[in-house]
Amino acid sequence: MKPSTVLLALTVSGIAWAQPKRVELPQLFPSKAEVTITESGLQALELPISVIEKCRAGLPDLRLWRGDSEVPYLVDSTAEVWTLAESAPLEVDNVVHDRKSPLCDRLAASPSWHCEVLEGTTTAKGAGWELVFDLPDSRFVEAVGLRLGGHEISGGSLFRLPGGPDERVRIPLPVLAEHVRLGVVLKGDGSALSPRLHLERGRSVRGSGLVESPLRITARWHDRAGSHLLLDRSPGLLPSALRFVTKTPTFDRAVAIYDYTGEDSRRLVGQGRLSRVSMTAGGEKVAIEQLDVPLGVPRAHKLEVVIDDGDSPSLDPEIRAVLARPTLVFYGDPQQPPTLLFGGGRAEAPRYDLQSLLPPNTGVAGIEGVRAEVAARLHAREGLHVATLSAPTSNPAFDPTPALRSVAHPGTEVALATYAHVRPLELSPSADGLSRYVLAPADLAAARPDLADVRIVDEKNRQWPYLVDPVTDAAIVELAQPTRTSKPGVSRYELALPAAPLVATELVLDVQEGFFERNARLVIKDQAGRERTLDGMRLHRALGTTSEGEAVLLHLDGAQVSSLAIEVTDGGDAPLTITSARLRVPTSALLLAAERGRYRLLVGDPDAEAPTYELRALTDLIAQLDATDAKASPLVDNPAFSRTARLGGSGARERLLVWLALGLAVLVLGALTLRLARTPEEPNA
Repeated sequence: MKPSTVLLALTVSGIAWAQPKRVELPQLFPSKAEVTITESGLQALELPISVIEKCRAGLPDLRLWRGDSEVPYLVDSTAEVWTLAESAPLEVDNVVHDRKSPLCDRLAASPSWHCEVLEGTTTAKGAGWELVFDLPDSRFVEAVGLRLGGHEISGGSLFRLPGGPDERVRIPLPVLAEHVRLGVVLKGDGSALSPRLHLERGRSVRGSGLVESPLRITARWHDRAGSHLLLDRSPGLLPSALRFVTKTPTFDRAVAIYDYTGEDSRRLVGQGRLSRVSMTAGGEKVAIEQLDVPLGVPRAHKLEVVIDDGDSPSLDPEIRAVLARPTLVFYGDPQQPPTLLFGGGRAEAPRYDLQSLLPPNTGVAGIEGVRAEVAARLHAREGLHVATLSAPTSNPAFDPTPALRSVAHPGTEVALATYAHVRPLELSPSADGLSRYVLAPADLAAARPDLADVRIVDEKNRQWPYLVDPVTDAAIVELAQPTRTSKPGVSRYELALPAAPLVATELVLDVQEGFFERNARLVIKDQAGRERTLDGMRLHRALGTTSEGEAVLLHLDGAQVSSLAIEVTDGGDAPLTITSARLRVPTSALLLAAERGRYRLLVGDPDAEAPTYELRALTDLIAQLDATDAKASPLVDNPAFSRTARLGGSGARERLLVWLALGLAVLVLGALTLRLARTPEEPNA
């Protein structure tokens, strides 16, 4: 064993046996899986998706536990990075340009295609070699065939398409014997490429492979930007790319990916192109694909994908997260295998000095000596045994006490009479002590825009803590069938809102006619009665549209709406028949830390100040917990509401003092003006 391996083994084993007893730690993790070790020494344990999805980002709520102590480990979660290690020439000694060559397809139909055979002897030996084509051409598509030692093998294709998918100029080779004969067959259209050839072999400086996990699509809609897909992302999944799986045979579309934290808040985390092109090269069909879009580090638990479809039909894709599979490296003994404890979100990340042996950058730049050699071997998984994991099960030591029990207690009493509206709620919290209520459009209409006047109170009028989760699917508000009035050339459609005012982002119209192309404008009034006009709208449905029921979308850009009308320029055509309409209204959810029981949602106090709760410090933990939906009764007028009660509020008192000060100032200024007016002017000398 090399000195570096001995040092690492002694370090890990020393730390492993020196941990103090912490019998309470296993109670924090709801899940476990047994680790199997076949041979003593350093182990590499790859974590499956079923474990990653139950943990927080960065895996802080994960431990290896043996007996009554922790087993230190390091986490390697960087994808493979290929670096050049060797290069070998391929001396081509025979070139044949003959479509009737035994290695060429004699039956290709196009007279313009070429077939080029290049043969040479390799000096390379062993596995991991790639055949590299040096081609100056900016655009090409070639079908590739290989003959190695007299045996034909599939080569696939080479391509370089400006503005299209990534180029492919490398072909992986099987294990090579020294001085083996290699033949390369290139078939394509136009003149032969005659590339220069050589072989390269590299190694991975980090051993983590890639793994895929399907992402659930929670919402779909379409607008001028293209197809929008809203994805749920487990907090533990930190994908480096999204992979799109679709049956559409040919496409080339731009894609943008955003962190979704509410309708008006998006952070770009990835962009690229999706392409699939089937082309003919040398009489053969060659498929060229680019289905992955690279991703930065996402922060939100939802991702919004926008695919620019233009006038093409939707790809209707399945979307998968692509990420490096985290690998735990630790010292293990088959006689005392550890148990993997994970999930729950209740534990903080451990601080093992073992993690410092793996530098954060790819490669070992910046470290020297034994530590550099140790890091290089860890990257390459050299000298490590492979540990395996059983199927996850429930951890019997887990303490099912609600994670939020210590913060689920009532706060100060609320002045019930200052709130204009009330909605009864019935809470049955989850096992973690968390409930969820999505604010309905009626709540949003009655509350302040910043939700500062939202309170959850019990039967004794005591408030209970909550967090506002803005990452919530928008509410769809159904409107009554529009009322139409017409005058020559113009039709006006009045839309009645079930509650007002509402902040809306999109108006969706169902129009009966199969084809139309008309100018329109939206006339919007806010709560104060101020009128605003959005011009430049178009109601459009293309001729030959396969689905006449496809909705028409008009964007309101987050306008506050109390009343809404559409004015459509008909010209000499008959008015359109709008059969139904609906608004897309962004909303939020309340995450409640409260006991089982009956509560009330209070809204409608313009003087209320935004509450602050200690629960805010547990935002990361709450994001990991399950919540049950509250049962809600209709929003009604608060029978205890009193306008005079608001006079006792701090906001009302402040406004009263301001008005008194202004009134006093007016009186003082009036008195001074009157006095100046009565003062006789002195005669001029």
